[in-house]
Amino acid sequence: MKKSSILVFLTAFICFSATAEINFSGFGTIAGGMTSSSDEYLDGYNDDFDMKAGSFFAIQGSSDLGDGLTATIQIMSRGDNDWDPKFSWAYLSYEANDQWRLLLGRQRAPLFLYSDYLDVSYAYHWIRPPTAVYDLPFDSFDGIGSIYTANFDDSTLTTHVVFGNNTDKQVLFSGTPIQTEFKQILGGSLTWNYDWLTLRGAYFQSDLTFPFEQGAANSTAADLAALQAGWGQTPFAYIGNELAVNDDKGVFTELGLQIDKNDWLFIAEVTKVTIDHTILPEQSSWYTSLGKRMGSVMLHATYGVNKDTDKSHLLANSDVPLGVDPGLDYLYGVTQGAIASLEDDSPFYTIGARWDFHDSAAVKFEFTNTKNQITDKDANLFQVAIVSVF
Repeated sequence: MKKSSILVFLTAFICFSATAEINFSGFGTIAGGMTSSSDEYLDGYNDDFDMKAGSFFAIQGSSDLGDGLTATIQIMSRGDNDWDPKFSWAYLSYEANDQWRLLLGRQRAPLFLYSDYLDVSYAYHWIRPPTAVYDLPFDSFDGIGSIYTANFDDSTLTTHVVFGNNTDKQVLFSGTPIQTEFKQILGGSLTWNYDWLTLRGAYFQSDLTFPFEQGAANSTAADLAALQAGWGQTPFAYIGNELAVNDDKGVFTELGLQIDKNDWLFIAEVTKVTIDHTILPEQSSWYTSLGKRMGSVMLHATYGVNKDTDKSHLLANSDVPLGVDPGLDYLYGVTQGAIASLEDDSPFYTIGARWDFHDSAAVKFEFTNTKNQITDKDANLFQVAIVSVF
């Protein structure tokens, strides 16, 4: 939505406060970071100190309309988007009773352990959750959600089910933005909380479209588009169709654990993404994190792995005859190289500290190292941030 449209909406929303009670709150992060050398790029940073890539502010407004109906909006402005404001949430919720709530509109998908407050850095110990795991192309959707909470003697079980679409998200494919479509997003999460222990699981599926031809300025995307066209001129056009991501089913699963007892915090989360009949690899990611509170300071360490397994079986299971036609041999070899280039095996670790120097603000310091074991390249990232809620 354009800035002028948002200003008009906000003016109307504020004027509406004359007749309805509206509660405003906000949160923000001012972060700076840089990598250790000129050939390193990690999480939007290079070796030039940058204070835009990880900085943002958001304002959230909610109004109780009576009879269980509530309106909620959240507008976020990110530094890496030239501070252009954008609606991240805009939904109506209906509280049918103390256990069940229905949501309609743009809302957050409950994909991860920290999805509910993914952007509220003040709510957790990192500057942001590990991007090697929290790297899905979308985190919000337009649709319907249902939250049911069952309270037991000493524990709570929450079921969150959603259905909707996201067709306005761009992802970086080898450095070039590509418009994506996630249609018929269906799934949910199940979370059990007992005092200091939280267990959760999530399952989602969606029909995905990644139009590689839109990345013609990018060599990888352009090569894939050319390969699809090339196979289309052979009797083995089905291989080109397998390379494409066009209305294909993707599945995401997650398991999470959190132990927050006394001054110790332990978190573990594992995710898996599969997209059948496409060139995109199967992705398995996990991390564990341990933190120790010492008064207003927390020290923490995180270790994890992001592993992408290439789809080499797309060619291995084909019936393409090799050694018969030089053109087919060349096409086969180039395709084999393109598939292998998407393989990844990158362990990472983060060490950091959080200091709550104010009732509504904290300063955080972090060092992250990641190593691509396929290319044998390291990247080191230093970050500092001030996070707040207001």
